[in-house]
Amino acid sequence: LWLLKKRFGNDEVQEAISNYFIGTSKTSGTGYYCIDRKMLITSCKVINYVDFNRDKNFPPYYPFKTTDGYYPCLFGLHLVDNNKKIKLVESEKTAFIASIVYPEVTWISCGGTNNLTADKCKDLKGYDHAIDLIPDCDEAGRSAMKKWQHNLSVFGVSSQVVDLGAEYVNSEDLADLLIND
Repeated sequence: LWLLKKRFGNDEVQEAISNYFIGTSKTSGTGYYCIDRKMLITSCKVINYVDFNRDKNFPPYYPFKTTDGYYPCLFGLHLVDNNKKIKLVESEKTAFIASIVYPEVTWISCGGTNNLTADKCKDLKGYDHAIDLIPDCDEAGRSAMKKWQHNLSVFGVSSQVVDLGAEYVNSEDLADLLIND
């Protein structure tokens, strides 16, 4: 987090940490808590990083198991209200970093290309505005958008895809572009 504080400022990063309830694990991994609209922790994903990239030596860790009654929801769901525009991205890191740069928007994440399930989409039912879907810049991210749009439409949620640009094809995501801007 110190790299983020150096890049974006201590106060801005601290506010985002507080908003998203970001934690740190015993292995110095970043803990992304998924919190539902009732402010209950439903799951957590712990990811270790080297600089701003996931450390391939440590796979993501999930300390709360579904067998114990926990379930996945959208990361940032507890921040959703009808008064702010929503932008949905793949990774928790991207939602967190984008919220520092664009705090006027509610940034949420589904936790990966294939993780915008119907169960997660139903939590957005009743949202009145079109949601911007921002995929990672690779074939998997871009091709998942039709499925994401379909899953949201089942619950009456409109959406539009916002591609970061055809010149990006190496799995860049919005966080990469914001950090290197």
